Amino acid sequence: MPSGQEPFFRNVFGAQSRAVTMPRVAPVLRWARTGTDILQMRDGESYLAEFAAGKGKVYVFSAPLARPYSDFTEHALFVPVMYRLAMLSYRNEHLPAYRLTQPIVNLQLPEQLATAKGSAEDEASIRLVKDSLVLIPTQRRQGSQVRVELPAGMDAPGFYQVQRAGKVLTTLALNADKAESELAAYSADELRRLIGPNHPNIRVVESAADAAGLRALQAEQTGTPLWRYWVLLALLALLAEVLLVRFGRRGNGVPVRTPVAA
Repeated sequence: MPSGQEPFFRNVFGAQSRAVTMPRVAPVLRWARTGTDILQMRDGESYLAEFAAGKGKVYVFSAPLARPYSDFTEHALFVPVMYRLAMLSYRNEHLPAYRLTQPIVNLQLPEQLATAKGSAEDEASIRLVKDSLVLIPTQRRQGSQVRVELPAGMDAPGFYQVQRAGKVLTTLALNADKAESELAAYSADELRRLIGPNHPNIRVVESAADAAGLRALQAEQTGTPLWRYWVLLALLALLAEVLLVRFGRRGNGVPVRTPVAA
């Protein structure tokens, strides 16, 4: 039976009035004692162990959860163990992207910055930097966690660097609200109902039902385009000038008389 003093199982177990039957397992893996044992078998080998991997943690079972290898999934320990694994993973999760509409973003400070003690000004020195834009959000530090409130006027999506004391802690990808990508459109009847009778200057024209009316309305709003005619006239003028230059010299020549000696 695991100890209730183990940090992984803290506040999980209540008072034990009798011995608890533990699950049966048939391990297929064994490893060196390099991690932290969470659940052990009777012979001292580890069944569930925790290993450090970079900034995160990896949890390894020595036996599959399939029925031929273990009845752990049918035991009362299964739910609290999986719940703790999920919660520990959730606390350390750094989302690939956030929304500009969400009010708070939780950030994990690096260990050297989390343990460092500074002035009040240094505590509130987290800045969000995007190109030449620098924002100082409202923030609250709780141990190694920092709760950053996105400013109300922050409406430009993009990549924001989280800087503290001139050092880049991480980069946040902030996207616009999902409503911006809404592709639903109003029908013609819905538009007429939204406009109502109080806007006589607004007219709803359906291209499929009234194509002729749509062309007439377009001609009324934009007029008749004359630029094609002006381009044609300019080309004709250039052609006339070329013809005059090419064939007009023959009739304009002056006869030259050669003097003859007497």
